[in-house]
Amino acid sequence: MPKILISVVTTLEELLFTQSQIEREKVVLHYGITFDDNISLIIIIEKSDTAIMEDVFSANCYFFIIRNNDLT
Repeated sequence: MPKILISVVTTLEELLFTQSQIEREKVVLHYGITFDDNISLIIIIEKSDTAIMEDVFSANCYFFIIRNNDLT
């Protein structure tokens, strides 16, 4: 299963927008390329106000990473 890593996600809107762009590109790619379209998103959370919303993000991505060295 292919995975895409998205760094510095700060809002749910950013994540949902990214997901919609990936879905749009999958449609375009299907016209000429055979590929596994079961793509999983991995996100990196680096802001403390985003880290407290881990339940919201976990419902919308395959895996997430909280970089705690940047959280203050």
